Amino acid sequence: MSGKIPFFPTPYPDETFYSVICRYDLIKGRNSFRGTSEELFGVRINLNADIPHRIGLLVKHLPKKTGLTAEILIQKTTLFPYYKPFISEERETVFRKYMTADTENRETEFFSLGIGKLRHTKNTHIKFCKECWEEDIKKYGEPYWHRIHQVPGVIVCPTHGSILMNSPFYLGQTAHDLLVADIGLLSDSFRCAKISLELIEKFKSFSKNCEWLINNSHRFKNNDFLNQRYDLWLRYKGFRTYSGRTWHKDLYTAIIDFYGMDFLKEIQAYDEIYPVWLQRIMFYPDKMQHPMYHILLICFLAGSTQNFFEGYCPETLPYGKGPWPCRNKVCEYHLKDVIENIDIKYDKSFCRAVFKCPYCGLTYRRKKPVLKEKQYDDIVYISDYGWLWKAKLKEYITERKLTPRQTCRLLGCDFYTVDKYAVELGLWAKGDLTTYKKKIKKKTQILQAQTEVLQKDDYRKKWIELIKSHPEASRSTLYNLDYRTSLWLQKNDRIWYEENSPTATYGSINWKVKDKEYLKNVMDAISILKEETGKPKLISLKKVASITGLNILQSKKAKEKIPLTMAYLSQNIETENEWRKRKIKWAVKELLNEGGAISVAKILIKSSISREQFTSLKEYAQVCIDEATMKKLNMLN
Repeated sequence: MSGKIPFFPTPYPDETFYSVICRYDLIKGRNSFRGTSEELFGVRINLNADIPHRIGLLVKHLPKKTGLTAEILIQKTTLFPYYKPFISEERETVFRKYMTADTENRETEFFSLGIGKLRHTKNTHIKFCKECWEEDIKKYGEPYWHRIHQVPGVIVCPTHGSILMNSPFYLGQTAHDLLVADIGLLSDSFRCAKISLELIEKFKSFSKNCEWLINNSHRFKNNDFLNQRYDLWLRYKGFRTYSGRTWHKDLYTAIIDFYGMDFLKEIQAYDEIYPVWLQRIMFYPDKMQHPMYHILLICFLAGSTQNFFEGYCPETLPYGKGPWPCRNKVCEYHLKDVIENIDIKYDKSFCRAVFKCPYCGLTYRRKKPVLKEKQYDDIVYISDYGWLWKAKLKEYITERKLTPRQTCRLLGCDFYTVDKYAVELGLWAKGDLTTYKKKIKKKTQILQAQTEVLQKDDYRKKWIELIKSHPEASRSTLYNLDYRTSLWLQKNDRIWYEENSPTATYGSINWKVKDKEYLKNVMDAISILKEETGKPKLISLKKVASITGLNILQSKKAKEKIPLTMAYLSQNIETENEWRKRKIKWAVKELLNEGGAISVAKILIKSSISREQFTSLKEYAQVCIDEATMKKLNMLN
């Protein structure tokens, strides 16, 4: 593509990038997908409705008067703001690079974003709100696809509170076709869910929180900030202790009471024992999780996304109010509250604090929260003994010639510390060390080995008895019944545990129900491919998966999980030779409609089959010509 395109539509409020491209195509006069793609991007691409790519190349060819930049299009027309608060800075860089790159992105680059691996409820169709469309027509003269309506889990319009409609367009079709929003689609559309009035209110609140986050996420930092806020709110609500322990079962029970089982089941966030999504957020805070589940937890803890990110949450004081005591025995402020400021950090929900005395330089750490009254005589972890302590060590050893035992007593440390710093400061040679080394006797080692054997036998018996008592229970159920035994065997006796445990399952999805649901979607998709006008397209597994958005169709375990769907696919998926024969039949039909003589050479050109591949199909083409000719003669007679 050379030069700039003559015009480009200004995005409407909350319009998707895909919708803007569709309107451009409509204004230009409904060009083919390939033609519009090459006109805007220079090459045919697969459009991603949520996270589109090559925006940077498009912007370079926009008229300057539009004022549109890559950043504006990303923030206003894509779902990137929906993901931003829940990803790291590194992953944000990957997202932006993918969307703004000037070159064609490979499929592997899209999967590097991590979106495709996330488990969540997925949209199958493009969604819309009838009331929103009516307002759009009054205000702008045309409807368009709204961004908030395409968010997974959003099934109620945040503005009107009405259940969204599923258009007749599959989401997978957006990758290779421009499907314009049209009021005429209402007759072929259907509601995306059947829910009660009570659930409608809950889903409206959920949609509003999603909408607020999308419009305001640019003001907040990445997931490091998110984890700190989680920690504050969990402690404030009483689901996390000062020591960092989280009451997971209590948390999930409270979430079920807050939302209700029907609501959670509707968006695939319910599990009888413990949900996978909550487990991932709690146990793997640095890994990417789907925003929908984060929003569920955020709204439960803080009431709304706005209150979570902008509201005030009372900060817990794991170490009490300052100042805090100095723990240097040779400092004149020993055990006196002179440390005004401490550095508290959170590592995987556990707090770590660093205390430094301004008068002697001694720095010590605490791994767990400690009440203020217990901070004067407990054990602390010394990071740096400071300049005063080191000066005293030098004085006791070189000037006063004290013994190591006397030095230890005065400095308040052990032999090992005296030896370490005496060598480090050049006061002693390594040969002068007097460190007391503990020796483990063989008898102790034997006793420890015997104890481990007894433990192993005991845990094995417990596990086998547990399986006998609950023969149909899964691994996760057995784990919840006796997690200590399960964890010990996994850590210390893994091979035996795998051989004597139920087969690992994959979540709590009812695959029989899913199989019937997926079968209907696959049948619809294959019907669309067969009934499409124009040159026939290959009905392949990849194409059906793309239209339906069901990536599981290409999974190795698809036959085990969805046998009905896969059986139907095996009967309807075409080989390339079958596809070419269908193209030949289509070419014959088209040539008949155009009039004139039909020849094998004309069929070759019309069907766009290469000469090498067409060689073996010449006889079939001639048969099709003869059948078509006879049929035409019979009709004339």
